[in-house]
Amino acid sequence: MKTIQIKGAPYIVAPEVLSEIVTLREKVGDLNDEVEQHASTVRQQQKVIEKLEQRVAFLNCLEACGVDNWVGYEDARDMMEGE
Repeated sequence: MKTIQIKGAPYIVAPEVLSEIVTLREKVGDLNDEVEQHASTVRQQQKVIEKLEQRVAFLNCLEACGVDNWVGYEDARDMMEGE
């Protein structure tokens, strides 16, 4: 038997239980790393989305100011459509 501390409290555990605790702690650590990696990816994607939303807002402002009546507007639309 071995005494271990869990959140400051002493517990007496059998060696096989201690082994399982160590394994579970490692798994929790791995899961925490994986969660952080996903969170990082989400933060990066949020930045991209914010930039795209800003571009859409700007394009909406251009359209509201009549950009669709400007010279070259149809050419730009054709370029977007691959013509």
